[in-house]
Amino acid sequence: MTFAKPTTPYCCFPDSTKRSNFSSLSTKPSSTNDMMQRQATLASIPVLNDDETLYSWCAMAHALNPGRSVLATSVALFGSPNAGRLHDFPSHLSALASRFQGVLPDSRRLALRHTLVGFFLPLQTPSTAGAILSELCAGAMPSIKMRLGITASRIGSYHPLKSCDSCIQSDRARTGVAYWHIEHQWPSVAVCSKHELPLVMTWHPITPVHRREWLLPGNTDVTSLIEMPVLDDGQLVRLLQLAEFSTHMALSEPAAFDCTRLARTYQERLRTLGLASVRGNLRLKLLLEVVRSRYRGIDAVPGFEPLQAISPDWPGLVGALSRRVPRSGHPLKHLLMIAMLFDSWPEFLAAYSVTANPPPSS
Repeated sequence: MTFAKPTTPYCCFPDSTKRSNFSSLSTKPSSTNDMMQRQATLASIPVLNDDETLYSWCAMAHALNPGRSVLATSVALFGSPNAGRLHDFPSHLSALASRFQGVLPDSRRLALRHTLVGFFLPLQTPSTAGAILSELCAGAMPSIKMRLGITASRIGSYHPLKSCDSCIQSDRARTGVAYWHIEHQWPSVAVCSKHELPLVMTWHPITPVHRREWLLPGNTDVTSLIEMPVLDDGQLVRLLQLAEFSTHMALSEPAAFDCTRLARTYQERLRTLGLASVRGNLRLKLLLEVVRSRYRGIDAVPGFEPLQAISPDWPGLVGALSRRVPRSGHPLKHLLMIAMLFDSWPEFLAAYSVTANPPPSS
């Protein structure tokens, strides 16, 4: 595995700075031998790009500081051997942010803008979102996928790393290295919005916590690359819209959307489009025609296969998200619903903003 020499995306600290600022990185007392001390400090620290995943930044830190294991690098970064190797939900973020204050943003911003947690929290309740964010920043959270409702969603909990070939070339031309872009990693994204190209999924046979290396885009030594198939221009347009809506969702604040209010927004829109009666009963034949026309073939896209499990039950999915007392749903389900009912994100936000929650029952 080789890396092009970066031109600007890292900063090197002189010896005096390392001793004063990074003494807390050591996992052993100061009397340990020089090798352990070297393993506990990092001489070169990457710059985190605004659209880069935290996992990608960790991979670059490891590449810039050779001669150590991934466990040693993770300990130097997070104080934990496994925290940084989870590409979707890295943990111990407060420890990382405090170690590299001035280089990295605070732990909250790291979580919301550089990991997948920012994609899931807008649909959580304020109490759940706050608790998850606090626990993820404070330490390990092995139950996070269950807490977010991912395991019960039938969408799947595996989040493959994805990249765009044109972005890789652009990154290398600009900085010398390619990195994982956060907007490509949302579970509902299959195409690059910037280049309007299918993404390439990186399949690795070993789960992240058991890997002996960090992966960066373009490294195919131990991986298989699968390009997302796009059937035609019509499907590309739908996938681009889904990618755009996904970014808007991920940039929303935690607990930005109330599920009951969302359900009422969906109900009103379904009635407006003639897909539901005045009483709210779904017009199944029309609904299935709209769904088949809009999302034809999308369940064959790698990463979207779990949609095959809900495709025959689209009326059930629509009903579950729009019922009077709605069930919580995976963000992908909500995004499919929003993209089916609204032509743009501002149109959806406008409809949501004027929809009031029902009065509490007496």
